[in-house]
Amino acid sequence: MKPVLSLILALGIAAQSSSQQLSENQRENYIQRARQQLDASCREGRLRKFALKNNISGNANFNITLGRNGNIETVFLVDSDITETSARNGLIMELSKVTLKEIPIPKKDRIKFSYHLTL
Repeated sequence: MKPVLSLILALGIAAQSSSQQLSENQRENYIQRARQQLDASCREGRLRKFALKNNISGNANFNITLGRNGNIETVFLVDSDITETSARNGLIMELSKVTLKEIPIPKKDRIKFSYHLTL
């Protein structure tokens, strides 16, 4: 009887934890939303204003990690044709401050994706 009870408890715990994890479809949907919002920020939002103020133009590839509620947790510059180090570092800091909306990632989950930025 005890092995059956243990199995039922294990299945219950697994079902509970899997209900809080994102499906692959949800992940792709959230990545698409994040990219759209970042593109909009490059065209007319926070990133565009920062680039104009600091005379930055060019392309950059980033690896970004989203955490709870779509907060940008990490930004890693993979490649860039922006030569000035202070401009690249400033862009990383500014990118990490962008607020992404309607991306309700659960507390213990993370989404990593690559993003190509053009200014």
